[in-house]
Amino acid sequence: MNTDQKAPSSGRIPMRQQLAYALSELASCPLYTIVFTFLTFFYTDVLGMDAGTVGIVILASKIFDGISDLWAGNLIDHTHTRNGSARPWILRAAIPLALSYVLLFTVPEMGNIGKILYIFVTYNFAMTVAFTINNCAINALPVYMSNDTTSRSSAYAVRTIFAGVVQMAVSMVFLNLVDSLGGGQAGWIKVSGILAAVSLAFSLVVYFGTRERAVKTGEEPAENGPFKTAIGSVLKNRYWFMVLAMILIIALHQVATLTVGVYYAKYILLDEKLAGNLVLYHHLGGAVGMLAMPFILRTASQSAMRYLPQDFAW
Repeated sequence: MNTDQKAPSSGRIPMRQQLAYALSELASCPLYTIVFTFLTFFYTDVLGMDAGTVGIVILASKIFDGISDLWAGNLIDHTHTRNGSARPWILRAAIPLALSYVLLFTVPEMGNIGKILYIFVTYNFAMTVAFTINNCAINALPVYMSNDTTSRSSAYAVRTIFAGVVQMAVSMVFLNLVDSLGGGQAGWIKVSGILAAVSLAFSLVVYFGTRERAVKTGEEPAENGPFKTAIGSVLKNRYWFMVLAMILIIALHQVATLTVGVYYAKYILLDEKLAGNLVLYHHLGGAVGMLAMPFILRTASQSAMRYLPQDFAW
């Protein structure tokens, strides 16, 4: 083993660091919630754009978004600094992520073609680049904080619970805040500016409030091969395709419930602000599962260990 590469700590992740990790959802989850729940509504019912055109632009952007996940993961794997592998990208993505909130809504008056190009560029800047880098770094962070699987599971569970709370809260108050700040495009921009400031602040909280125990400053390990090789390996992995299919089903479900929900609230329930209530009802069942997740993961881990050889090492 290379002497300048520290092994991951086997100690538990301190609760204060788990809480700092969970607060990452205040940096990124509002953007995710806005994009999935309100952004299409903003383009169509506030800017007056054609729904079909907006749908095509976002669908095309999703292709790039899917590819960028692989790129961002590979980028983090090949980052080895004294501050860690994931934490540096949380810091580097902080300002682009905050800018994304505002850029999505500052669509200028530049004709229909100009608006379409602006939406395509800003959507991809927000989701394909800034959000993807931030989210991949956040997802990878516990792996670099400790190799204690129970502690990692606890950190993920705390963050997941917090994500549900943030998503429900943002959905409930977002449109009310827009109205209270004057409504129209200007109201959306003002609210996005507030969320941008919150995002930047909590990105810094995560960066300074967590530590990576496995800081690698030497040569990259052999398993971190070229990106082209990584792509080839992924395409030969049937489990990756199974996970991809599951994610596609989840994405379809989210579009059918969250994105369509605000239109249902406006045109069927005759009050778009009820979209927040729909999101709340949508997440209540998941919230129960999130609370039970630490127990489920611990039980599953203990059950799996019974069937492994006694000299087996993770």
